[in-house]
Amino acid sequence: DFQNLHFRIAAVLEGMDMQDIPMDMYSDILDDVTNKVDRRIVKLAVNIMFNCKSVESAKRAIQGEINSLSHEDKEVYTLGNAKSVMALIEMNYSDFSEMFCNEDSFGRVLQNLDSHLAADILEVFVLKEIPILCVHDSFVVAKEHLELLVLTMADKFRERFKIDCPVPMSIKWKDRGEVLEKKIVL
Repeated sequence: DFQNLHFRIAAVLEGMDMQDIPMDMYSDILDDVTNKVDRRIVKLAVNIMFNCKSVESAKRAIQGEINSLSHEDKEVYTLGNAKSVMALIEMNYSDFSEMFCNEDSFGRVLQNLDSHLAADILEVFVLKEIPILCVHDSFVVAKEHLELLVLTMADKFRERFKIDCPVPMSIKWKDRGEVLEKKIVL
């Protein structure tokens, strides 16, 4: 899985120095980087803001996500209402403000570029006749093809966006029924 893919694509399009981009753009702006509920809402809010055509529609969608949190999640949630979440994102990522709540729905551009990147990765595996399953910006392969996958993901990101930068990813696998995760940067 690519980490913060749409944010990273947007940063490339803005000509930003990728060295200045945090490894986890969603948790980096939080007071408590370990709060998974706050991070999940920030991630949803960013994606909503990239995809909505107006501030009001984004605010309604984000508030809907906040309102639908479980009782347990609401007990640890600290970010306030949708307007507060949007302000936090805008304050920390002002370089992206023209892409948020844009009449042209900038999210469509990001999704299109994301799909071309996925096709680039799939093509490598198809040509090698190695089974691969794509789910958005995540890929499923047999464990013995993991190294090829992560190297291909990093190479194809840099190739597609014509940039030499670190590419953060998350790898998940099952071991004796337990799901394990490792974050890497190539």
